[in-house]
Amino acid sequence: MKGKQIIMPAKRSATLEDFELDETLAPNQILLNTHYSLISPGTEGAGYTGLESGTRFPHGSGYTAIGEVLKVGEHVTKCAVGDFAFCYSSHASIVKTASVMLTFKPPLEVDPKLIPFVRMATVAMTSLRVSSAEFGDTAVIIGLGLVGNSASQLFNLAGMKVISVEQVPERIEIARKCGVQHLINSDEEDVLERVKALTNGQKAEVTVEAIGNPRLLNWHIS
Repeated sequence: MKGKQIIMPAKRSATLEDFELDETLAPNQILLNTHYSLISPGTEGAGYTGLESGTRFPHGSGYTAIGEVLKVGEHVTKCAVGDFAFCYSSHASIVKTASVMLTFKPPLEVDPKLIPFVRMATVAMTSLRVSSAEFGDTAVIIGLGLVGNSASQLFNLAGMKVISVEQVPERIEIARKCGVQHLINSDEEDVLERVKALTNGQKAEVTVEAIGNPRLLNWHIS
């Protein structure tokens, strides 16, 4: 079967290339006709720029995707031909994968373009699950991109006082519309002083760094 896929032949370069896919499936695999795939700005951005350790070119890329199931392996019970499947996947028009996370019977009740963003919410959920935060604690979230915004909402739903920090006004406004109450523009305010003021000098029990900048580690510790 012929398909198209995104390949990164060199640093800061991406091309759309034809490829041939063997339709033979392992027992736990499905064959997926991709409708939408999601780009991870952090993980894939590091691969695109060559900043990720061990990056070798050329290489493919991918994160998650949703599409229609064309064929299933003999041991697959989670989905059937004609279903929609959300899975880990490369950026390709046709893929074989065993990493199915969610399945949907058509017709879909939500816009399929939105479903791959579930993956970013699961990244944010990890920060909540592995933290020692408890009901009533204060959590400071650094960055209000996809992960930071989701983390802010999740910590808020878990009963914590959430203080979110961002430089981009548009992201701050989106977070406000999502119900995040305490927002700090780090270009306009002293973050540490504002956090102290909001916590009566106690600062935060948990800090989530959601922008991938290791230089902020010292700030977190302080």
